[in-house]
Amino acid sequence: MITKLQSTWIGRLSLNFESVRRINQYRNCANRVFPTSSSFLKVDGDRYYSNPVEKRELPNEKMAAMNSKRVIKEGLAEIIGPSGNNVFYNPVQQFNRDLTVAVANVAADEHRDITAAVANVAVDNDEHQKSTSEKERGIKPNKFTILEALSATGLRSIRFAKEVRGVTMVTANDLSLSAVDAIKANVIRNNVEDIVEVTNSDAVTLMMNAVRGCHGYNLVDIDPYGSPSVFLDSAVQGVTPGGILAVTFTDTAILNGNHSEACYSRYGAVSLHNFSFGHEMSLRIGLHAISQAAARYGRCITPLITLKADFYIRLFIRIHHSPVKVKDNVCRTAIVYACPHCESRWFQHLGVIRATDSQGGLLYAPATALTDLPHDGVCSHCHTRLRVGGPIWVAPIHDREFVSSVIKHLHEHSNSANYCTRQRIDGLLHMINEELSDIPLHYSLDRLTAAIKLNRSPSQLEFRSALLNAGYRVSYSHTHQNSIKTDAPSGLLWDILLQWERCRSEQHEDKLNANNPAVMQLRKRNPSMVVDFNIHNDAIPPSKVKGLSRFPPNPEPNWGPLSKARCHSPPTLHSDSPEHKVRRTEEEES
Repeated sequence: MITKLQSTWIGRLSLNFESVRRINQYRNCANRVFPTSSSFLKVDGDRYYSNPVEKRELPNEKMAAMNSKRVIKEGLAEIIGPSGNNVFYNPVQQFNRDLTVAVANVAADEHRDITAAVANVAVDNDEHQKSTSEKERGIKPNKFTILEALSATGLRSIRFAKEVRGVTMVTANDLSLSAVDAIKANVIRNNVEDIVEVTNSDAVTLMMNAVRGCHGYNLVDIDPYGSPSVFLDSAVQGVTPGGILAVTFTDTAILNGNHSEACYSRYGAVSLHNFSFGHEMSLRIGLHAISQAAARYGRCITPLITLKADFYIRLFIRIHHSPVKVKDNVCRTAIVYACPHCESRWFQHLGVIRATDSQGGLLYAPATALTDLPHDGVCSHCHTRLRVGGPIWVAPIHDREFVSSVIKHLHEHSNSANYCTRQRIDGLLHMINEELSDIPLHYSLDRLTAAIKLNRSPSQLEFRSALLNAGYRVSYSHTHQNSIKTDAPSGLLWDILLQWERCRSEQHEDKLNANNPAVMQLRKRNPSMVVDFNIHNDAIPPSKVKGLSRFPPNPEPNWGPLSKARCHSPPTLHSDSPEHKVRRTEEEES
């Protein structure tokens, strides 16, 4: 006799087996490819699939319905705006798309130069050397391919096809059947059928099939709704050697420490909450996650451009195939000890380069414990207990040469209609080039003055001048408008603030300070040096002198993420199955 408890568990097991069965069927029915240079072959209902021989056309009634909807123009592309919430489109991301197109143009130019150099070498040497060089570098002569794994309306893929010089193929993929229909209609509208290939597949499966087929992409774009963590392992493998991976993270609340346990489960790092450097730490956690995913497959990364914009972070990373250089990751990763009151921080690296062997190779060893780490886990400045975060990427997060190439490209196309957000991109990239690339995490001037309870804060110009006059470097961070990024020790920052206050006879002792041991501890400091507040010539960054757009306000209210589109994906292999027909009917009616 089966008890009630036993029947409950039998039901749960049945549901689990059914879920596994449906997932396997869903995986198998992915990878349906729609070459856009082909026609559609009617398979079921009014759903059309590719035929590589005939010229394709959508039914007249569908094209008429598409043409009656609103038209969206961006760059050189013109698409039909989605109706309802079946296909995702967010106009806020135009900045993201403009920047990605600019990066793709620079990457295509680099690829063309490398291909030409390899061809020149082949002229002077035999054909064997040519094939070997191309194979080692992952270069496909005269081919530059792009994958947009989550394409939605296909707007970005169409812009790639029409605006990137030298691109030979763009794959626009989406799992949603509604999105695939929208992409195909927009591709036809823009006459890029010979370049854009439309696929209806799971993004992970598509990228892994590219790996199995020994053909990767020169640029892979991952722009999901939410976390990209599930795509990272396949994405780093789907990029050709020397290619670029572009990833967007929109789960910034988790990366900023609102749910540190969720951040650890997704990215293998603990984020810190309520710190002014939260956005920069988000960038470094993202880089750490991608570097770990790449290392598992013998690949290493070089960050080209990493930025915080609006409600998301965006990373452009070059992927190299080098199992030897993967070992450097241990020296580029560190645990963070940060004070929640004064934001002083210490970095514990995980490994160091010990020596070189007889053949010139590097030997690595575990790092030793920090000698200046505060005793008993409390801050040496304000005696507040420290918090532990990370591990994070502590190596440079930008490639200044590549950033300069993108800036040059934008200036060469200053009169072009391709980049409507060119001024914002130009200002942001100039700020990125001005950042101290070797200094992880910045301070915030308002948080520093709040920690010490000053009546009035010194200006950025005065504070930056004091650091420069003391012989240290200083810069802004593009992630925070009131940021201070410097190689000066934390103690000097408190010396500057205390001397600034005492020079102006603005000392005050109130009940708040008396009841706050951390504030009182900071105010007991005796400055170790005389601070020079005379304005330094380099205190004003060049981007500000030029009047570039540095921290623009939101252009309109409710400037942020939109609700997620309702995704309709094929549940089984059999397009004539009853379940598939019901799902298809519901989609068409919606």
